[in-house]
Amino acid sequence: MPIHLMQVIKLPQWLVQDIDRLRRKFLWRGEKNCLGGHCLVNWSKCCLPKQNGGLGIHNLEIQNEALLVKWVWLILSQPNSNWANTVRALYGTTDIHELSQHPLLSSQLSDILRTVRLFGSSFCTKPDGTVYWSWAADGIYSVSKAVKRLAHTGVIAPFYKIWRIRVPSKVKTFLGLLMLDRLLTQSNLLTRSWPTQTSCVLCQSQHVEDSDHLFRTCQFSTDIWTTVELQFNLSILRQMSSPTEMWLETKKLQTGESKNKWDVVWGATCWTLWKHRCRVIFDGDSPTLHRVLLDIELNVRNWSIIVYIFHLITQKRKQHKPSSTTFIPRPRLPFIGHGFPRSATAFDRWATAFDRSATTFIP
Repeated sequence: MPIHLMQVIKLPQWLVQDIDRLRRKFLWRGEKNCLGGHCLVNWSKCCLPKQNGGLGIHNLEIQNEALLVKWVWLILSQPNSNWANTVRALYGTTDIHELSQHPLLSSQLSDILRTVRLFGSSFCTKPDGTVYWSWAADGIYSVSKAVKRLAHTGVIAPFYKIWRIRVPSKVKTFLGLLMLDRLLTQSNLLTRSWPTQTSCVLCQSQHVEDSDHLFRTCQFSTDIWTTVELQFNLSILRQMSSPTEMWLETKKLQTGESKNKWDVVWGATCWTLWKHRCRVIFDGDSPTLHRVLLDIELNVRNWSIIVYIFHLITQKRKQHKPSSTTFIPRPRLPFIGHGFPRSATAFDRWATAFDRSATTFIP
């Protein structure tokens, strides 16, 4: 994204739309050609924060506004800075109200001052004359905090914690689409007027396949959940009205590490069911209960090992905090070929690499 350009000028609407069009094509297709039918989620919903039910993609307009307001914050909080001195030398004042009415004000600075109106009276002055930002606990303006505040809708999605589950990023995205009911099941394909079958390919019933049927009420899925419940010693509430409620309500019954265990098992089961369903449709495979159960167990083992290693390394780093001059080489594991992850994003990359090589690592 043009971050440096967004810091100094207000992007025109046509440019924002062109950039969003490219981002949308990359997200849903990874190619230049991407039609409306390829987009599983409305773009405005994609740009909502994850806790509000979106996919957490940055809204360019909001990010642009937050970056521009940073220049106003520098004038207010650091009146003797080089930027404030430059504005004072050009226009004779650094007062925001006087600047907005200056007849020779540049278009760039005019756009910045107009953007400040979105923040209302969030910039306040203490009795001693110092300026603080009321939207932050520490009173210091931050672009990331401003973006979160402006993008926040006030409505917390009950399933936003799905993004905290320690599974590969592709599985998180899949589970997010499942929560939003945007997977291309037969029901959604019929809604889009696409040609599709009218019966479930797993249980061979005449029930139109939707997310609730595929992951909860299908006889094939019911047998899977029954076996998973016994195999992993869990108590699963399968009588819920949707896969989302089944995950949330079952998690309430778990305590301690069992909650994390249920998250991984639920994610691995839904992911494996979907992959198996796609193999049945596109590769002509026959529904095989034993194969699905083996894949679920392998995925749970692989992801759990990654979580355990990541936990050990995190604890080790907390215990040993070397000085900035001390060089400690990052170790490498031969079966992965990547250094230890330092963040959730690094964990996702690690898990993806592990997912490819774990079949040769685990006997």
